[in-house]
Amino acid sequence: MTRKKPPAKPDPFTRAVEIAGSENQLAKLTKYSQHAIWLARKKAHTSAEMALRIERATGVPARAFRPDLFEPLKVPKKNRS
Repeated sequence: MTRKKPPAKPDPFTRAVEIAGSENQLAKLTKYSQHAIWLARKKAHTSAEMALRIERATGVPARAFRPDLFEPLKVPKKNRS
């Protein structure tokens, strides 16, 4: 008996496109051309500016697109003395 693998998480571009409804809608929301969205999705690489615009439009974190530039916030822990 073989175990089934859990479904893979979609890449950030796929999630953003699904949230927006289509590449064309994502393009309109981000003020980029549909071709620019398609090309970034095909290459799996985006500029920092595009990552931020997609985050604002869809809620998909910019760090999902550019982990090299956007790190998660580290909140310091309070000392409980």
